[in-house]
Amino acid sequence: MFMSPTSTVRAPAPGSVAMAMALESVSGIRLVGWAAQAAGQAHLTFTLRLGDVVLPAGALRRLPREDVNAARGATSVDPGFEIDLPAAYWAAKAAQPAAPLSLQLGDGPRVPVPEVALSQAGLVWWGAQALYHCAEADRPALRATLAAHLSAHQAAYPAAMPTNAADAAAAHPDAAQFLAGLDGLSGLFVQGWSLCASGPAGPVELWCHGALVDVPIRRVDRADVAAALGVPAEGLGFEIELPGALWAQLHGGDASILQLEVRVAGQPLGDGLVLERRQLWPLLQAADRSGDLAWRERTGRLVIEHLMHAGSMHAALPADRALALRLAKSWGWQDALLPTTSKAAPGDGPGTFEVQPQLLESRLQHWLRKRWWCRLALQTLLLLRRTAGQSERADRLEIKLTRATGLFDSTLYVSQLAPGELGSLSALRHYVMHGDARVLVPQALFDARFYTGQLPGRRHPGINRLLHYALVGRFEGCSPSAWFNAPFYLQTYADVRASTLDPLLHYLAWGWREGRATCPGFDTAPKLNQPLAQRMGRVLSARVADPRMAALLAGLPANVPRPTHGLLPWQTPQSLDGVNYLADAPWQGLTPRGDSAARQAAATLDVVVPVYAGAQETLRCLWSVLAAAEPLPFELVVLDDCSPEPALSARLRWLAQAGLISLHVNPQNLGFVGTVNRGLALHDERDVIILNSDTRVHGDWLSRITAHARRDTTVASITPMSNNATIFSYPLMNFDNPALPDLPPAEVDHLMAEAHAGVGIEVPTGMGFCMFLRRACMADIGLLDAERFGRGYGEENDWCMRASRAGWRHLAATDVYVEHLGSVSFQGETSPRIQAALSTLQGLYPDYQQRIDDWLKDDPLRGVRARLDIARLQAAMPGPVVLMVSHDRGGGTARHETEEARRLQALGRGVLLLRPSADGQGLCLRAPDVLELPNLGVIPLEGEQPLDELISLLQPLAVEAVQLHHLVDFPLVFRRHMQTLVQRLGVSMDVTLHDYHLVCPRINLVNADGQFCGEPVEAATCDRCVAPLAGPTDEPLSIVHWRRDAETLLRAARQVRVPDDDVAQRMARYFPGLGVQVAPHDEVASPDPLPWAERGPVRHVAVIGALGVIKGYEVVRQLALQSRRDQLGTRISLLGYSMDDAALTAAGVHVLGRYDDTQLPGLLARTAPDLILLPSIWPETYSYVLSAAIASGCRVAVFDIGAPARRLRAMGFTDYIVPLSLAQQPRALWQALGVTAPSLQS
Repeated sequence: MFMSPTSTVRAPAPGSVAMAMALESVSGIRLVGWAAQAAGQAHLTFTLRLGDVVLPAGALRRLPREDVNAARGATSVDPGFEIDLPAAYWAAKAAQPAAPLSLQLGDGPRVPVPEVALSQAGLVWWGAQALYHCAEADRPALRATLAAHLSAHQAAYPAAMPTNAADAAAAHPDAAQFLAGLDGLSGLFVQGWSLCASGPAGPVELWCHGALVDVPIRRVDRADVAAALGVPAEGLGFEIELPGALWAQLHGGDASILQLEVRVAGQPLGDGLVLERRQLWPLLQAADRSGDLAWRERTGRLVIEHLMHAGSMHAALPADRALALRLAKSWGWQDALLPTTSKAAPGDGPGTFEVQPQLLESRLQHWLRKRWWCRLALQTLLLLRRTAGQSERADRLEIKLTRATGLFDSTLYVSQLAPGELGSLSALRHYVMHGDARVLVPQALFDARFYTGQLPGRRHPGINRLLHYALVGRFEGCSPSAWFNAPFYLQTYADVRASTLDPLLHYLAWGWREGRATCPGFDTAPKLNQPLAQRMGRVLSARVADPRMAALLAGLPANVPRPTHGLLPWQTPQSLDGVNYLADAPWQGLTPRGDSAARQAAATLDVVVPVYAGAQETLRCLWSVLAAAEPLPFELVVLDDCSPEPALSARLRWLAQAGLISLHVNPQNLGFVGTVNRGLALHDERDVIILNSDTRVHGDWLSRITAHARRDTTVASITPMSNNATIFSYPLMNFDNPALPDLPPAEVDHLMAEAHAGVGIEVPTGMGFCMFLRRACMADIGLLDAERFGRGYGEENDWCMRASRAGWRHLAATDVYVEHLGSVSFQGETSPRIQAALSTLQGLYPDYQQRIDDWLKDDPLRGVRARLDIARLQAAMPGPVVLMVSHDRGGGTARHETEEARRLQALGRGVLLLRPSADGQGLCLRAPDVLELPNLGVIPLEGEQPLDELISLLQPLAVEAVQLHHLVDFPLVFRRHMQTLVQRLGVSMDVTLHDYHLVCPRINLVNADGQFCGEPVEAATCDRCVAPLAGPTDEPLSIVHWRRDAETLLRAARQVRVPDDDVAQRMARYFPGLGVQVAPHDEVASPDPLPWAERGPVRHVAVIGALGVIKGYEVVRQLALQSRRDQLGTRISLLGYSMDDAALTAAGVHVLGRYDDTQLPGLLARTAPDLILLPSIWPETYSYVLSAAIASGCRVAVFDIGAPARRLRAMGFTDYIVPLSLAQQPRALWQALGVTAPSLQS
């Protein structure tokens, strides 16, 4: 649309149905419209003229246009056209600049064409736009056309010919300086691309309801655009995140929609976008169903924000509200969806600030403002600590000094202790004597591990770290936590610098109240362009009772850790799974794996565990190794890399003294890779497994891993599966998967061992969380590269790449599962390390990322993950299973399936759903309300036996029957093999018909015009009607073949059920002799017997459901307009929604919105209509809505077609069964309903 004029021309009135033409638009050099020829006419002839000069014929393309055929009531073949101006146009235009351009069809009248006066730059950019949008096969011809036009343009206008795009922009300032495309809304993200004349930039803006809004916009690469335009892909695309707070931009008008407009360089892009509030719930449901957990989390979190700001929760259906709360709870956001009156009580939430104001002016604290006094106090304390017999004096001094800092928060501290744990100690004394060693939090803004990481050697300072910060750290530029950057605070606020007061103490006492920033990026002002985490942090902060904590959380940037589930990010667990691993009890009776002489001689393998932080996580890891039922002799080597947690180091020494582990303590902090290398070098004859300290192992895990190594001596590394291990992750790859709700990790490991015994899959790299390294390979290529990857991350990838180059291979052990928490020792610094490591890897191995990408594209572990999904499903549904085959379109079909599933489950059957996959190319298996099965979301249909993979997945399950409910949206290859599926499973099939899809691919017997087709007898008529439904690569649809295949399928069924006699009668016409069982979906209560005719005039009509074309949307809209025109005084309410609520509302319909089926009786009672109209124009097969309408006792009107009319007639309610022909006669329809305009009444 940029760089060239796009004109829209009003179509001339057709001269006749036999011949007509309309020129609809002109885009660049392209004329777009439609034309139809007379019967028997072989082809159409177009003539282009500039003035009276006939131009050479340009390229002509004929296109299908069903909208034209439908509007004209004709069946022309490809009535649409696109005509490109010939290159000779430019010379003719230069010679006759004022001459008009016209287009003529045959000998008909000349149709004026708007002037085409492109600059050279405009021609270039229009061509690029056209290249992007056209098919790949058409690009060579289009490029040739453009080359001819550019040459002709240069010859016609030599003085105006710029040499390049930048010169073109300067020479033609009136022309747009950019090219752009708007792809539209993808969830709650607007996607598109833009390209300036000078590069892939172009200022992109979002406007909402006519106002510019500053929202998050990020640039992305667009290889598809780059391929089309022949430019670099980097930064061509853009993605605009729509914050939920945009709903606050609504100041009057329709509060149910967001009117959006994207502008590039100030120019509107496209025709604008609309986000409807009602779209939010389907989006959340789609996110919940998605097998892509990354997309699920990203989209789901954003939908939660929208629901909160759009005020959608109060009117939500119960199931939707439950879904939103469940997802929000999984992200710690549930409070954002609760009423604002439910504010947390004081003391709840992520910590509190407790400051002792009386100490702010104490003499000791005044002394502690001065650095030299603090140094003297530290030296005195350390001297007492080193002096024999002075420990009690040292304790008293340390307690006194810690109290004087004014930082210790006794309330927060005590909240972390078990009941009665304090005993006779004060909270402060307990912290000094025990709590600091256990990394308990003494102050909400103090993270002991974060602080220790800034000290020389990352070592514990010998006194409690809160005091060390006050005496030393604050003077050395150390910060107490990621939430409070002390140097930043001092640099930002000169008055604090001048005061010599501890910056943290200043903030706790005064700074929070004054709105001071605690770290770079801190911003308490609500801004739409802030990251979602920061926006939601502000929302959640409003629910925190402590105003100081609320003020802090409201301003924190998105790149710092945030509270989760009411806990500070640095609050360490005091137990895991109900076990305190710092105690003695868990370690009783375990098999020693230390370095005794006997064990040294027997061991063939070292399990090397580097340790830094995370006492409970680390000790649980070691306990799991020692407790596992592992017959293989090995040595458990633990390396303490100067842990900042004294309690952890003490327990490791205790374990070593008990002979349970071999302990090696680094004299100084070596970092992760240096520590691992020390462990690798201990025994040069043994293979090694590196095991992260935040993992947990099960069973004979070592035996299974090493079995793979024995089978193939060319394997250098072996990595097991895990919940959090990039490509080795389950259930979703490249995702930090939460704990499975159905099975504990040990059971997952057991299932993997059974389902994939001995199965190893080749991978491009290992993963260091748990990785076997062959000693022969280490001897060949060396150890890990500590120089480049010292702190950790990427070192194993580098080692694996070196091994691959030396001819070694790497395997995934798919029969082992190791739980992995991830980044316990490096919380708060993971992302920068990852980015640095990836940059280093890419520099060392330019093909590294491509190797990974190629492997990911093939995804050899997909089948492994899918089979484990099935194994879990088998454990959850061990009994007989019924496979229900249907679409994902919802409606009455879905309701009946739900009811049938509940009936089967009550009989002890499991229910498994088979659906078309989201991409339309494969299949999807689901077990709603049982398990999430993300790896069964796309089951491919490939090869000569396309059902092989599906059947192999189903065979472990006890499938006893197949219920076929629908085949719409399934790939054609599956529809043709449906009977094969049943035969190979060796079960029976029952078919339930919900519409007429097996009779006609249009499903509802409604033609392209949106009218009941009348069920013509001639096959040729049906073939013409369904022809447009065939895909570009499909063979033409034949109604005879369609029904023949359907009949074969139906006659193979054990039984065929239909919900009404009307359906049975129609099916008998198409499939004579087919046995059909009539089984209504529900039992309808008898209505009030009062004769309908005695119920008074019709002043209020209710319509129920989701109105689309076939459900009577246009019938209702025209009725409302007619009521307004004739001043009938009768109002219409829609209990539900429609394909265009705004248009219905504008016509006068009161749209009440979505409802739950259980709410419908109450809604009808409150709405109290005089008549319920079911305006469906197709022969419905049952209609749950009719059942509810009848049960209400209200008068019900339907068209005389399908099951609704038959059901009412059978009940004797015939007064309001009206002819279908009245669907297009709103005044006559009102009269049939007993409503007449006053002017027409006698």
